[in-house]
Amino acid sequence: MTQHKSQDKWAQSTGNVFEDLGFEGAEAAVLKIKADLMIELEKALTANDWNQTTAAQVLGVSRPRLNRMLHGRFEGVTIDKIVQMLERTGKCVTIKVITRKIAA
Repeated sequence: MTQHKSQDKWAQSTGNVFEDLGFEGAEAAVLKIKADLMIELEKALTANDWNQTTAAQVLGVSRPRLNRMLHGRFEGVTIDKIVQMLERTGKCVTIKVITRKIAA
């Protein structure tokens, strides 16, 4: 388990860095999904040895937009758009839903 230091005290991580940073439940979940998908996209780009210009052409986005996404700026980027880009690299995306205990 990962821990982070907060005000000179160690706090247990939730496992979602976005929750740890203070984002609320649903928003933190969406940001984590986007980040996880982008990690896979970056791995695919590296495996194909594509530079950003080539990758942007294959993925159907502008190079500046791809650059912003690769640097964690997801504003205006939907999960389905990232899934479409992954499919263009030959990756198949599946979804796994798990049940977690929620506080009452």
